[in-house]
Amino acid sequence: HPLLTFYSSHGFAHDGLDKYRFKTARVHKRRSYIGNTVKIKTKLDDDGLPYDNWGRIYETYADRMQMSAVRIYDNFPEDSHVDIITNDGDEIVAIERFGDFIFQFKTNKIYIIATGGGVHALVDTLNMGIRHDTCCCLTPHGVCFFNKKGVYLHTGEGLANISKANLDISKFWYDELYYDTDYLIP
Repeated sequence: HPLLTFYSSHGFAHDGLDKYRFKTARVHKRRSYIGNTVKIKTKLDDDGLPYDNWGRIYETYADRMQMSAVRIYDNFPEDSHVDIITNDGDEIVAIERFGDFIFQFKTNKIYIIATGGGVHALVDTLNMGIRHDTCCCLTPHGVCFFNKKGVYLHTGEGLANISKANLDISKFWYDELYYDTDYLIP
């Protein structure tokens, strides 16, 4: 019988796994993608005891998208990430998927990434972004999102402004949200 190891069954070494906290996530083509991540200190010392700073934030990656192994949705090897545009001062707000594409939404840009054939390649950049992850959603026709400029639908082939003739977007946009704290229940 051949020796079955963690590496032979999973494709990566068990000591290469890190724990992450993240702000957005999607499952696409049998992998999990997480964005705007922070790495949590989980390594043990030589005696098998946790370091004093175990469980604390180790590194921050606001513009990195981590990718899991195939069909292992909660393990993120350290070298398995998709860095499209980094160190641009913009953070990932949301990740959405449609067809063979991943849409990486940042506050000032949207990157459309092709995922066919196991390769991640940037195919389009939109010079607009979104402010919150609830500003985008998946529809049967494509990815829909809105911002100060309007409501848009990207079908994977092109972008359509679906609010241009139908809505005055300025009536629906507020720069600040105000909450009445008297109504909050502890």
